[in-house]
Amino acid sequence: MDKIGVSIIGCGGIAQVHLSALVQMLDQVRLVAAVDIVPEKARAAAEQYGIERWSASIDDALGSDTDVVFVCTPTNTHHQCAVPAFNAGKHVFCEKPLDRTLVHAQEILDAQKRSGKVGAVGFVRRYDQEWLLFRSLTQSGAIGRPVLWQDIAASSGPALHWFNLDEEGGGPFLDGAIHTIDFALYTFGPARSVYADGDTFGPENSAIDTGSACLRFQSGDELFVGWSWGLPKGCSGARVFQFLGPEGTITWPSGVVVPPPPGASESQKNMSAMCVNRAGVERLEAFPTDALTAAYERQIRQFLLAVRGEGEIKATIRHGYEALTVALGLLESARTHKLVTFDGAV
Repeated sequence: MDKIGVSIIGCGGIAQVHLSALVQMLDQVRLVAAVDIVPEKARAAAEQYGIERWSASIDDALGSDTDVVFVCTPTNTHHQCAVPAFNAGKHVFCEKPLDRTLVHAQEILDAQKRSGKVGAVGFVRRYDQEWLLFRSLTQSGAIGRPVLWQDIAASSGPALHWFNLDEEGGGPFLDGAIHTIDFALYTFGPARSVYADGDTFGPENSAIDTGSACLRFQSGDELFVGWSWGLPKGCSGARVFQFLGPEGTITWPSGVVVPPPPGASESQKNMSAMCVNRAGVERLEAFPTDALTAAYERQIRQFLLAVRGEGEIKATIRHGYEALTVALGLLESARTHKLVTFDGAV
């Protein structure tokens, strides 16, 4: 395989992130087609990133000159793009969540298996040096085990309304917190149960946009998630992101900067830090301030290696299905006010 032909379906915000990374790899890829149901968006993306053609039809992304399809459409339409792409013999990178329902997610998984092609899901945090650092720390027993991970965030949510429509985006626990859910599965292993409570604050929202949940894992670790995308415009809540263990804590308030060591390279000059407090003794652990930005590029480079048969991806279609199973279990618990248990497969 020479240069990999890449087409992108959906030219909104996350597509811009991926295209910004892809244009740094033009020694490896050709940008073949930009597709969007709003033709003006497809044309604008094609003009901005030097994509060969643009269209409103996904058929134009499935031609013989395309090897890889990026699916960057709203959540409930992922299967409408990913399944035809796999059926056409393309490798597929699908944004998270895998889809809005398990039925459609299963269709994607089945199509990928039949095709034998590489399938990846956009769980970028699996490539993020910041999140990988706290994963390494917790797994090494830096604060003992089991661990309680607390993730609390609140805002008015994304600008596009479909994220907070139940049948399209599913709200924050399906779209936003699924990064945390997936990474917890990656770090702690299979989920055991979830109990959640939720509400809909936003008058125009149909999804559960505010609530909290406690997920327990077979390992004994726990994840507490408290999220809202239901606040009025201009309002936001406090951000809590920390780990508690029987022997200490891992925290990292914003603004903690690590002075670069003597003779530091450019990549070492902008470092933030998390604080490991073990039994009252504190130490700083550094990570790159731009870790998330770099993770998007690292994610795509690893995907392209897998397409060439030279590596493996960290976030597969199966991982997307597993995270979706837990997220939908969370929403079921919030609606029924009952504990939802898992059979050990997720």
